Formats: sequence, structure tokens, C-alpha cells
Amino acid sequence: MKKYFIFTIIMLVLLFSVITDITAQNLNSLSYYTEEYPPFNFQGEKQLEGITIDLLELIFKEDGLQLNRNDIQLLPWVRGYKYLQTNKKTVLFATTRTEERENQFKWVGPIIPVRIAIISKKGSNISIDKADDLKNYKTAVVRNDVGHQMLLTNGISEKSMIIVSGSSQAAKLIESGRADFFAYDANVAKWVMKSNGINPNNYEEIFLLKDSYLYYAVSKDTEDSLVAEFQAALDKVSKADREKLEAKYLQ
Repeated sequence: MKKYFIFTIIMLVLLFSVITDITAQNLNSLSYYTEEYPPFNFQGEKQLEGITIDLLELIFKEDGLQLNRNDIQLLPWVRGYKYLQTNKKTVLFATTRTEERENQFKWVGPIIPVRIAIISKKGSNISIDKADDLKNYKTAVVRNDVGHQMLLTNGISEKSMIIVSGSSQAAKLIESGRADFFAYDANVAKWVMKSNGINPNNYEEIFLLKDSYLYYAVSKDTEDSLVAEFQAALDKVSKADREKLEAKYLQ
């Protein structure tokens, strides 16, 4: 009788552990990281703001979760990207989906289109007809950002780049003349320049590196069922709500 009782207790404990593990496998079990990438995600005066931040809260709501923007951690892009590559059940956004990154992560989206461009000072009289021309100049890039990766994909050596850890540093490099170009999303570059006291009207796009879309990137170890749940919750967000977010931040 005693052995039967002990066996029953053990089985109940194991069953409880299995049930707990199953119920834990929802979007609550993911860690969420973002960076300064306005107007998509950025630190506002009192809280995180931006299209992807507001959209993620709507996703949480659609999935019936109590999570909100306070459960999102703001990190420098370089550190967040490393977490995405090495940590389990990690979400990093907003991340541009490219062929080079395709098989490194899992993806939830698309969120919104982006334009990765080479940005130059107006009046520089520099003409870039093909990516290979960039070898003759210095381009400021953020390490592991899509601009950095696109230059490498196009055969541009890092000797022709000035690699920094943040977009503000890159903007200041082109403003000071230490860099000829800035490889970055065109909309975000304008926000970054304004926030650093730089007039974006003094700059222009002279070469397109890539048209793509922003996504929520999810670490590859994450269960497909969780990624599917994430995607399903995003798909439930109405078109009208998404248009409101774009109107709010892209005016």
C-alpha cells in the first residue's frame, strides 16, 4: 500500500510538471528586446513608443495576455542581435528580413516596408551607379545592422566602412565629414539626425541597397507552435488599427 501511494504521488508530480510545461509554452515564455530605431521602436519621454511597440501590445491583447510594453527591454542593437543569436526563446525587433538572415531566425510579420539606402550630403557631387562604387569611399554603418550586412553581401570590404555600435554615432560621422555615406533605413536616418541636431534636409538618398520589410525576429530554437501563435495573433490585428499606427508615427 505504501509503495502504491508513493508511486501515485510521483506520477501526480510528473503529470503536474508536464501540464505546467505545456501551459507555459505561450508568448509569456518569450523574452522581448528592441532598440532605438525610430519611428518603429524607440524610448519616448516616459515609455517605449513606436509602430512595432504599439503593434506588439495589440498582439498581446489578441492573444489574451497581460503583457505590455513594460515587458520589453531596450538594448543597443549589437547586444540585442547577439542575444537573438545565442539566447533561447528570444524576440528582437524591428528586424529587416533578408536572404542572409533568413535561415538564422524564425519570422513573424511582415510589419511594414523599409528602404535601406546609401545617404549622402547634398552637394557632394558623388555618383554611385553600382554597389561596387562604394569601395572608393567610407560608409558609416551600425555593426550587424542590415546596412552593414548589405554592404558585405555586395562585396564591400570593412576597410571601406566605419563600423559603430549605434546610429547616432554613424549620423555624427557623416555630419562631421569623417564618413562619406551612411547606410541605413531612410526613414529612421531622418529621425536619428533630427534627434542629434542634424538637419536631414541637408542629406539625400543616392543609392538603394534594398527594399524589404521589418519583422519580429525569433530565435531559431523557439518552437514552431509558438511562432505560429505569434503570427496568428498578429494576423488578428485589424487593418484599420495598423493604419492608425502608421498615421500616428509616420506623419
